[in-house]
Amino acid sequence: SVILFASSTPDIAASHTALGQLFAEVAKYDAAMEQYEAALNIQKQVFGTDSPVTAIGYNNIGAVHYQQGNYADALKDYQTGLDILNKSEPNHADTASSWNNVGLTYLKMGDNEKALENHQQALRILTSLYGANHPNLATTIGSIGNVYKSQGLWENALNEFEVAHSLLETALGTAHHPDVASSYNNMGLVLSQLPGREHEALEKYRAACEAFEKSVGSEHPHVGSCRFNMGLMLQSQGLKEKAKKEFEAAKEIWEISLGPSHDHTTMAQKSMEECS
Repeated sequence: SVILFASSTPDIAASHTALGQLFAEVAKYDAAMEQYEAALNIQKQVFGTDSPVTAIGYNNIGAVHYQQGNYADALKDYQTGLDILNKSEPNHADTASSWNNVGLTYLKMGDNEKALENHQQALRILTSLYGANHPNLATTIGSIGNVYKSQGLWENALNEFEVAHSLLETALGTAHHPDVASSYNNMGLVLSQLPGREHEALEKYRAACEAFEKSVGSEHPHVGSCRFNMGLMLQSQGLKEKAKKEFEAAKEIWEISLGPSHDHTTMAQKSMEECS
């Protein structure tokens, strides 16, 4: 039998994980990694290397690598976690999330085909668990839309984003939620690429802007992004004065939230000058 010391108990592992999450939320990724690795070492000792609990530990480490832009390392840990979950509980929601994480990483690495395969596998599991019209499918459907967007398959992407948006609104019961706002923005990005649908794109961006303002505040960087996207649409239509106002609004928001020397702020300033 294995003797477990006080520093190697499930509660200690849970504490390390909770601390890791706190550090990750404030973008202190090195500190988060240290906590998650400590948790994983205990999880492997207590639960074994093939336990779903250990798989979640690998997933947490993969998430930190992903946030740091270390996609090859993220893929390695995400895939290790997925392999464990796929053996122990292949039709579980956690396994679907793991498939989706691997897909997101492949997309960042430029492998659209593998990204799509992983997202579709996640969707198959979620559909079998919840049915085709459950809001829990929205994130994965949106991920599939992002793959199509990356491939320039705008109509396919728009279809996925519209389905995801409908599921989100049904689940949340309000248009004033960050996830719904992001969904509006995704539809706007795709519509802006479709000939003759610029007006619809502008409407989606406006809806995204309103939803972000009411859910996260008017000075949040996401609001700046929506205003900037609106400026681009207006600029493409030759409406320079209106575009300049949107670029100016984006600059002011980003200046406050990100700082005057941030790339976004300088980009907005340059766009303003182009409209002068």
